[in-house]
Amino acid sequence: MSLDNGDQISVQSTTQVQQERFPSGEILLSAVQKEYDYEQARKVALETRAGILIPFAAAVLTFAVSYIKISDLKKIKIIFVTDAFLYFFYLLLALIAIASLIVSLFFLMKVFIASKYNRLSIGEFDMNYGMEKKDEVAIALASKYRDIIHHNQKVNNKKTKDYQIGVYAILISTITTILVYGISLNI
Repeated sequence: MSLDNGDQISVQSTTQVQQERFPSGEILLSAVQKEYDYEQARKVALETRAGILIPFAAAVLTFAVSYIKISDLKKIKIIFVTDAFLYFFYLLLALIAIASLIVSLFFLMKVFIASKYNRLSIGEFDMNYGMEKKDEVAIALASKYRDIIHHNQKVNNKKTKDYQIGVYAILISTITTILVYGISLNI
């Protein structure tokens, strides 16, 4: 039985399709691995930034506690209502400064709290993976990486929100501490 040219092409195409069930599997796996690496880098960057701001917040807290003298308010005699307003404003700013510093330290520390990051379990790899076709293994790994990345993105998004709250709180505390210190020089 002889095959003409059209039948040979058909047989070759069918054989090639059977050999490469997922021809773009390696490309997908590569793209997913890059996204996985991006999420890991994002985690490290958030923790590094928070690690830099925590000592700054502690320094501002130390400055606030050292130079803001709330005990001096006991010695002050209030004659006019405007004086009372000034001292009330001073006390309010001092409380806001200290409270926002505590909030900033709390949220910046939350960035470091060990949230569970998913990783690809190496225990799943066995001889069966080595026996499978390369494109099928690539698709299976890409699917597992996708699930891991989805979870890790949620964890990183929560850490990003905590970091932002910490940064806003430290900004508020720095400004209010400067204002309170300026007012305390004039009291």
